[in-house]
Amino acid sequence: RLSLFGPSAEQEQLLQNLMIFGHLDFGFQVMEEIAISKVEMYSRVGKYIAQYKLVNDVKAFLSQLKVTTAIDELFEIVKAIIQVYTETKNVKAQNEIIRQFVTDERQKILLRIHFGQLETAYKLVLTSQRVDLMLLVREAAERLDNQTIFNLSTQFIQSRPPASLSQ
Repeated sequence: RLSLFGPSAEQEQLLQNLMIFGHLDFGFQVMEEIAISKVEMYSRVGKYIAQYKLVNDVKAFLSQLKVTTAIDELFEIVKAIIQVYTETKNVKAQNEIIRQFVTDERQKILLRIHFGQLETAYKLVLTSQRVDLMLLVREAAERLDNQTIFNLSTQFIQSRPPASLSQ
């Protein structure tokens, strides 16, 4: 039996359960009382839902958060959820969540790089034609010793006029 008045581990577990079962408003009030990081708790709840429920439940959860959560915080929560989909090799769910809940191009590229999807990151940058983002891809390719992506990104960067390199 869990209690809001018990040890902090019990409080956190109760809070997580409240949120998993859709009581985000009440959960947020409890979160304020026990002083736990909003991003940390939402990330734990999101990961749990991603592991044990359908992608639609994750989308509903993120849709609720999207209204009240800062973009950078939402990015961290999405990143935690994408980690689950990476571990379970659910590429379709990864793509759906990124497409629907990450609107910033740079964050999309950073997620793809973080989870080792350099080819996808490279292709996304090609569509945007942003040199600053290609520099991120090239740096990751060099770090991960992916010679093909490194060479392609270098060619892209070198083919741009010098003024575009200052982006």
